[in-house]
Amino acid sequence: MAEFITDLFLVTNKDNDAGTFYLDTTMKGHDGNLYESSWRHKGKRLIGFKKSAEDEYVVTDIVVVTDDKDGPDDYAPIPITKDTREKGLKKHTVCYSRGHRQSSEKAITEIYLVNPSKNEAVPPYFTAVSETVNDITICFKTEAIPKIKRPAPSTPPKEQSQLLNTAPKVSVSSGIDGVPFQINPKFNTSSGGSDPLIANMLFVSPEDIQRKYQYSFDLEREVTR
Repeated sequence: MAEFITDLFLVTNKDNDAGTFYLDTTMKGHDGNLYESSWRHKGKRLIGFKKSAEDEYVVTDIVVVTDDKDGPDDYAPIPITKDTREKGLKKHTVCYSRGHRQSSEKAITEIYLVNPSKNEAVPPYFTAVSETVNDITICFKTEAIPKIKRPAPSTPPKEQSQLLNTAPKVSVSSGIDGVPFQINPKFNTSSGGSDPLIANMLFVSPEDIQRKYQYSFDLEREVTR
C-alpha cells in the first residue's frame, strides 16, 4: 500500500532527519534548486516532505502562486524555509492543502521535479503545477485513500433462524395450577343465609351501658374523708 505525504516544506539544505525526503534534482538528474538566483542574490531552496502512516492528516494538493496573488482558500502557504526561517521563494509562494485521512478521497503519494527546458516531461498519472519556478515544474501523483471498513453485525444462519422459529413452545406452570379458588362460606355475604356470629350479636344502647356499668365511687369518697 502506498504511503501518503503528510507534510510539505522548503529548506536551504538537506539534513539527516529520519522520515524526511528532499528533492534536490529533477527526474533526469538536473539541478532541483527552486530559488531564482541572480548574480547579486544567491540561494538554494529545496522541497522537503514527510510520510507517516500515523499522521491523521495528509497532503491532498499543491499549487504555486506569484507573490502578487493570494493562495486558494483552505491552502497553507510556505512563506519561509523550515531550517533557516528565510523567505521561501523569490517571486512565488508554494501552497498546499491537507485533509483528514478518513474524510479525504485522495492524497499525494509522490512528488517529482521536471525541467521542460531540459526536455523533461511530466510522467503519466502525475499532475503538473501550473506555475514554473526557476524553470522547474512541480508535479505530483495522487492515489485513493483506502477506508477502514468495520465488520457488519453477524446474523444467524438461515437454518439456525428457522430452527429458532419452529422450536416448540414450553409452558411454565406453578404449584397451585388446577386448585379451585373459593371463599370461606363464613365470609360469603352474597348468599341468602345469615351468619351465626352476626345473628347472636345483641344491640346495646347507651342507656343500657350506663345502667349496667354505672359506679358511684361512694367507698372511695368515705376513705378520703
